[in-house]
Amino acid sequence: MVQLAGIDKADDRPPYRQTAAALREAINLGRLSSGDRLPSESELVKRYGVARMTVRQAIQELKTEGLVVSEHGRGVFVRSVPVVRRLASERFARRGIDCPRRASSSSATASPG
Repeated sequence: MVQLAGIDKADDRPPYRQTAAALREAINLGRLSSGDRLPSESELVKRYGVARMTVRQAIQELKTEGLVVSEHGRGVFVRSVPVVRRLASERFARRGIDCPRRASSSSATASPG
């Protein structure tokens, strides 16, 4: 099992945030690498001495951050970091092209006669 930091009762952070921080640290330090399966909820409950819901909140926080993905029936895995590619950056750049302005209503009316 991966070595994870424990819950500190003196810490002001709630236990789910401490659990998420320990898992995040393991990911950032490479103890859990891309594609690795996180310990099961049961293993994390035993490891930290917290409720299953606390572990679920911690994992949800990591999912929200994009660090992990869950696969139904298989577990939760460290997400592989995709290569960032800029495909359409030109499309969003200002190009200095003036937008045509609408003609004002006074110039759009034809003069009589």
